[in-house]
Amino acid sequence: MESTQYAGKHRAKHPYLIKILLLGGMGIGPLFLAVPFPVFAQLTPAGTPIENRATGSFEDPQNPGIPIQVESNTVRITVAEVAGITVQATGITDADGDDRIDVGDLLYFQYQVTNVGNDPTSFRIPNSANITGPGTLTGNVEISTDGGQTWIQVTGTELITPSVPPGGSLLVRVPVTVTSDAAMGSEIAVQLGNAPGDGQNVSQQPGVGDVYTVDNPNGSVPGEVDGPPVNGTRGASATQRVTVQAVPLALAALYKTHGTPVEVNNPADPSDDVITYQLALDVRSQLPPGVTGFVPGDLAPNQQFPINVDGTLVNRVLISDAMPVGTQFVLDSAVAPQGWQIVFTADDPNSANPLQATWRTDVAAVGGVANVRRIGFISETTITRGTVVSGFVFKVVTRNIAPGTTAIANIAQVFGGTAGNPDRLVYDESGDQNSSNFNDDGTLPVLDAQGNPVVSSGVANPATDGVDPNNNNTGVGPGGEANVLTLPFAPTTIINGPIGTPGAVGPTDQNDSFTNNAVVPIPPNLRPGEPISPVPPTDFGNTVVNPTGQPLTLAPVNPSDRNSLPPGTVVTITYGGRTVTYIYDPVTGFTTSDPPIVIPGEVSPADYQVQIRLPSGEVNTEYSVPIAAFIDTDGNGMFDPGEQGATTINRVYTGFIETIKESRLLKGTGPDVLPGQETFSTEVKTPSPGNIIEYRLTYNNFSTVGGPGNVTLSARNLVITEDGTTYDPVTNPQGNNWALDTDNLDEDTNLTTGIDTSHVVGSAVDSTGGEIQLFQGRPATTPTGEQSGTTVETDVTRYVVRVTREIAPGESGTFTFRRRVN
Repeated sequence: MESTQYAGKHRAKHPYLIKILLLGGMGIGPLFLAVPFPVFAQLTPAGTPIENRATGSFEDPQNPGIPIQVESNTVRITVAEVAGITVQATGITDADGDDRIDVGDLLYFQYQVTNVGNDPTSFRIPNSANITGPGTLTGNVEISTDGGQTWIQVTGTELITPSVPPGGSLLVRVPVTVTSDAAMGSEIAVQLGNAPGDGQNVSQQPGVGDVYTVDNPNGSVPGEVDGPPVNGTRGASATQRVTVQAVPLALAALYKTHGTPVEVNNPADPSDDVITYQLALDVRSQLPPGVTGFVPGDLAPNQQFPINVDGTLVNRVLISDAMPVGTQFVLDSAVAPQGWQIVFTADDPNSANPLQATWRTDVAAVGGVANVRRIGFISETTITRGTVVSGFVFKVVTRNIAPGTTAIANIAQVFGGTAGNPDRLVYDESGDQNSSNFNDDGTLPVLDAQGNPVVSSGVANPATDGVDPNNNNTGVGPGGEANVLTLPFAPTTIINGPIGTPGAVGPTDQNDSFTNNAVVPIPPNLRPGEPISPVPPTDFGNTVVNPTGQPLTLAPVNPSDRNSLPPGTVVTITYGGRTVTYIYDPVTGFTTSDPPIVIPGEVSPADYQVQIRLPSGEVNTEYSVPIAAFIDTDGNGMFDPGEQGATTINRVYTGFIETIKESRLLKGTGPDVLPGQETFSTEVKTPSPGNIIEYRLTYNNFSTVGGPGNVTLSARNLVITEDGTTYDPVTNPQGNNWALDTDNLDEDTNLTTGIDTSHVVGSAVDSTGGEIQLFQGRPATTPTGEQSGTTVETDVTRYVVRVTREIAPGESGTFTFRRRVN
């Protein structure tokens, strides 16, 4: 077996011979094999401190190319004492090599049995397994001590394996044949061992089908500690399942959002607003929870439902979007990703669904933009599972708005097939996270007589479809959920809001509409709560509409919490070439020695500018300044109660992505976890060797959520770095040390060998589907694949996650990874 599979701390630097005893029904016969096992020393001792803090950066799309630094809190781990054995499922191999599980197939269910104690031990492997479903054991259970290169059969009822050093493993495989009574979608489950609930490293009373530790005789192998283990015999088990004849199905999920702010040409007219829609196609590589009988497939052009393009029936993947009622397509506004073609149809969506429509590649062929009833994007390329295709964009302008209309609703649809399964229609509607229109509980939607999803018209009806409430594809319910945008209407009173959208409505009404801007650049290497001084100035633009005809005065409004702004905050308002500066004091509020800016009553709408300069601030903090446009009845230059006017809020953010690092302990192959430590928190944890530390970094856009017209902050190009090698006893004693050897138990005075924790293969997960890169070494700059070892060259020492989508206000995600305590 390769040395990386026996991660641990070296006591000696030479391999040794291991004696295998084969216990048969007629007696015991010894077999000697030369098996080169790496040798390991004691596990990481109690009291070893392990520290972890994440760093990263992101960009504000309003200021592209300028990174904003983020840094999490520090979580601390103090290693406790030791414990025994794990059995982990490592995969199922079909002997015939294809991707489908059929009747008569020989399947190898493979497991890894690992010594997670602090003493060399042998394992008892039974010549049996618990098999449920249409499968039967074929021949003997087998073990491998060289990583699967050669296999040794278990004869008789059991086998006592060679001694395995701490951290070392061997492989066990169970050969199972799919029986003739196996039906499509039926499940075969194989459990190796008998531990209740597939427990790991649990107290074991030896039985016929059990997998457990067998203590070596004193002095029989190097490093063997005299006497029995203090925690007795330890056992474990694991179960693997496979579905027979699982059908490949492309898991297509279509996402739709509308851009904000809405581009308003005339704030007083709701029938000339330009709305930008964006679409993204996600072909998922994992089944939704609760779905059985399928395996993820690649999205291909559908062969059973060709579409008519320019008079020819062709097989294509089709994304279709019906023009929302009361809107018209904007000429030349559509953008398609590479490899996709834009098409149009004039067919009435209520009488012909997208598969029945006649599509044209030239908008003139349907009589121009006024006749476009749907826009489509088509491709003849197969899209591999695990791929997200974004960059579909088009615009509409509101036209012929019916009296009383307050919202524009829209749903997009995608149609295709599955590579290798051409008979089933792949279909999804936007507005939720469910792929291929599975219901929220994983069940299939209503199907037609041929077993295909029933295709709707694609004309949105929020009353029956439901609504995607936050414009982020998180709707709930059957089918798709409508994307709804609220229209502004002609004001009858003064309205004051973000530039170009004075009628924007904030969380409660038009008087708390807002413009959120981020400070750039922010000095690097600052932690949450640390001061910034001075803070770079931040600029804003606002628009006011004045139907009164009277002059309007502009002035900042004192915040309700007088201590929310630092003393000395400077607010500058500019209009018509004139600038007035206000200074803030928590006691006196905003004051100026200049006459206020006044906008003539005949000027409407009017744009004005605001600059906010903070004398100091803290990282990841919001500072709000309301700006009022009002009729200054008493002439004091301040917006007083009873005066007619409106406010909008200009907010300064000194960073708006918050990162919180937490940890929890999992039993793994170690002892039971102490009560309370199995829950994520920032508290200090005390794992034992064999326990698993799961780190969770939550990144959250805490900026204010807003409806159409408000200027919000989304984070783009968020990159999070988890580097476990930054500790240095002299230059960086507070650095991360989870991928280093800080206890020097191997006595080589080398931080990079015998490291204290090892990567758990496959454990690095980003909840938003971000791209995860793994690195090895110190410095951790060498890319690597999944690996787990006890040196910086054989383990993962740095994780980098690149969040591939924007993180909208109020949205959050998590990056988790696991480290086994050595």
